[in-house]
Amino acid sequence: MQSNTETITKEKIAEMLKANLGLSNIICEEITAALFTEIFELVKEKQKINLKNFGKFFLNHKNTRPGFNIRTGDLVEIPPRSVLRFVPSRKFKYKINQDVKK
Repeated sequence: MQSNTETITKEKIAEMLKANLGLSNIICEEITAALFTEIFELVKEKQKINLKNFGKFFLNHKNTRPGFNIRTGDLVEIPPRSVLRFVPSRKFKYKINQDVKK
């Protein structure tokens, strides 16, 4: 099953901002870069980012756990790690599902 999605880059987001706000391309690129840098830094500092009507970004810590090497069948220990999570808001999910129904 193939998806009809397009990869959106930071440059494409900057172009969208330029079209919507009428600002220069350089300013829109700087705004986009600054936004992503701030989100990255806040998440890295283990802060939860809650964007109203959009969703939450946060780190979820996974402890050490047992696992199997599929190729050899050996029991291995999976090391602890942090996983980035995004949970969409109810309003965001509702709007997405409304668009799907149309």
